[in-house]
Amino acid sequence: MLRQLENDNKHAKISRAGSEAIGNCRMKISELLELRRNVITALSRLPYTQKDVIWRHYVKGEQWEQIARRHYYSDRQIRNINNRGLEALGRELDKLLNRA
Repeated sequence: MLRQLENDNKHAKISRAGSEAIGNCRMKISELLELRRNVITALSRLPYTQKDVIWRHYVKGEQWEQIARRHYYSDRQIRNINNRGLEALGRELDKLLNRA
């Protein structure tokens, strides 16, 4: 009987720890989904070329050379567009996050 109580106690501890871990995961997922929504919203506010360069490089994993050919720009120009786009994206995210 004592062994059964010890086992029940162990299971209760594991169950509480598991429930807590699941709750933490759900909270983190919620935070990440909110961040994703904010990034997509901010990205949608950028000029087309900046948005496309950032999306193709960071999301689709395309190389600068591929993106440059698609837009008929040099690699250097594409990197400059990317840099300006990232700065603009940061400003847009600041606006969204400070509004909340």
